[in-house]
Amino acid sequence: LINNSLIKKAKLDPNFIYSMSPRQFEEFVAELFEKDGYSVSLTQQTHDGGKDMFIVENKRLGKFIYYVECKKYSPEFPVGVRLVRELYGTVISDRATAGLLVTSSYFSKEARHFSEQIKTQISLMEFADLKTWLSEIPDINIR
Repeated sequence: LINNSLIKKAKLDPNFIYSMSPRQFEEFVAELFEKDGYSVSLTQQTHDGGKDMFIVENKRLGKFIYYVECKKYSPEFPVGVRLVRELYGTVISDRATAGLLVTSSYFSKEARHFSEQIKTQISLMEFADLKTWLSEIPDINIR
């Protein structure tokens, strides 16, 4: 996985995310989840089947598996509804607990509308959400 220097740089300047490669963006998101205490497994770079990582939670209520798909787009290029539908189809087909689509951009109106209809199974996280998440990471945890 990436080192904390990318997280540190993104915390100081969230626009640094745009200089990351797509794989670095996936690793960056994985590292953020790990910092929140989740168990994360990155998939191989190619042929990931619509999921860049798995997050597994073993709780008293059972074992939960979340699929995370990352899309590193430029700030003016929104993620459309097609990708939300594809992730939803993968979650349903594989019987995962839920899915999360994370982007360095934002989501189209159609993508937001569709995700609202399935909000217990698909969540969306865009650049503004990543900035908020980064601001919540204590500086002492970045070495």
